[in-house]
Amino acid sequence: MGISLVALVAAATAVATMVNRRLPRSFHRSGRNHRD
Repeated sequence: MGISLVALVAAATAVATMVNRRLPRSFHRSGRNHRD
């Protein structure tokens, strides 16, 4: 497999950024608190 952990983290960060911009900040904040 040519996918490395660094590539996965980079992709996840990019997706998270896009989703954060599309979804309301309150939803993102709540999800982060729930995760933590």
